[in-house]
Amino acid sequence: MKKRTGMIVGVLGAAVVAGVMYFPGQHNKNSKSQTLQTMMKDDVITMSPIMLTDIYSAQAQTQVYEGLYRYKGSSVVTGNAVKVVKPTQNGTVYTFKIRDNAKWSNGDKVTAQDFVTAIQAVADPKTKSQNSADAISIIKNYDDVHDGKISPNKIGAVALDAHTLRITLTQAFDKLATSIIPVNTKDYKKWGTKYGTSSKYMVTNGAYQMTGWTGTNSSFTFTKNAKYWDAQQVKIEKVKVRVIKTPMTAANEFKNKHLDIAQISDDYIKTYKNTKYYHATPQAVVRGIYFNETSNKTNNLHLRQAFGYLIDRNAITSNIMNDGSMPQSNAVPKGVMSNPTTGTDFTTDAGTQFKVNKEKAKEE
Repeated sequence: MKKRTGMIVGVLGAAVVAGVMYFPGQHNKNSKSQTLQTMMKDDVITMSPIMLTDIYSAQAQTQVYEGLYRYKGSSVVTGNAVKVVKPTQNGTVYTFKIRDNAKWSNGDKVTAQDFVTAIQAVADPKTKSQNSADAISIIKNYDDVHDGKISPNKIGAVALDAHTLRITLTQAFDKLATSIIPVNTKDYKKWGTKYGTSSKYMVTNGAYQMTGWTGTNSSFTFTKNAKYWDAQQVKIEKVKVRVIKTPMTAANEFKNKHLDIAQISDDYIKTYKNTKYYHATPQAVVRGIYFNETSNKTNNLHLRQAFGYLIDRNAITSNIMNDGSMPQSNAVPKGVMSNPTTGTDFTTDAGTQFKVNKEKAKEE
C-alpha cells in the first residue's frame, strides 16, 4: 500500500480502530448454503478497478476481484499468477505466468492482456482515473503516457502471450503485483465507461460475484463465484450487505439479529466493549487535520509544524475518540508495511515525527 503525503499532513491524529460486534457461528447454522449478514459504513462508489479511489469501494472490490498476488495475513501469496516470481534487471522487470484455470465469472479465461488493458486504461489521461498515481506510476513510461505525450500502449506492460505478462518498472519495487487488478478486456471494450457501474456491467475473477447492485442502492449480495480458481476454499455461499451509516442503527440491527457483524463507534463502543460480542479491529486508516493550502495564512510550513508539536494525540485517542484508536505520528499506520530485510514495522524505522513540545511549537 502506498500513501502519498506532504508536509500538509504533519498534524496527524489517530490510526483508526474499528469496533466490531459479531455473533460467532450465528449465520444460518443449520443451512448448507450459509448466508452472512453484514454491513458497510458508507456507499460503494464504483466497482471498476480502473476508477477506484475510496475505501468502501475498495472493501467491496476485494471480495470480487483478484490480482496477480494477494495478501494472506502479512505474507504475499499467489493469486492469478502461477508463482511469486523473482524480478530481473536489478529488480525492475517482472515476468508473470497467469494460471490456466483462472477464469472470469462469465467463463472467460483471465489473460495477460486483461492486466495490460487495465494498466493502460488507468494511465490513459482520457480515462481520468484518480487511481493511477497510487497504483502504477512506477511502471516504465507512465509519466509520458499520463501526460499525453505517448500512446497508452507504450507503457511498460506487455502481454507476451495469452498467459505471460511482462511489467517493466522505473525502479525496483516488490509490492506492485498486489495492487494491479485486471479487467475483462472483451467486456471493457464493449461497455466502456459503464464497466463496474452496476452488477449488470460487471464480471469478476475473485471469490464472489456482486448481485443486486444498481450503482446507487444501499444493499447488495456477494454470491460465491463458482468459476473462481480457488472456489473450494470459499466457505460462505452468500454475504448480504447493507450500508448503515449510523452506529445507533448498526447496534440496534445487531441486537435484533438482523446483522451477524456490525461496526460501531463512539459511545456505542463503551456500551458493548465488555460483552463477548465485541472485537477491536485495526484498520489501515489515518485521521488527521488538514490545512487550506490556498490561504496565505495556513499555507505555511512552520505554522503546520507548530500544530504538530502542540496536538496531544494520546489525549485525543483516549479521552475524545475513546474507541480504541491509536495515537499516530506517521502517515502510514502500524502494521501496513515492514522493512523487507529486518521485518521491523515501517513506523518503527520512520520514528516519531512529532511529540508534544510547546517550546518547539513556539519556535516554529
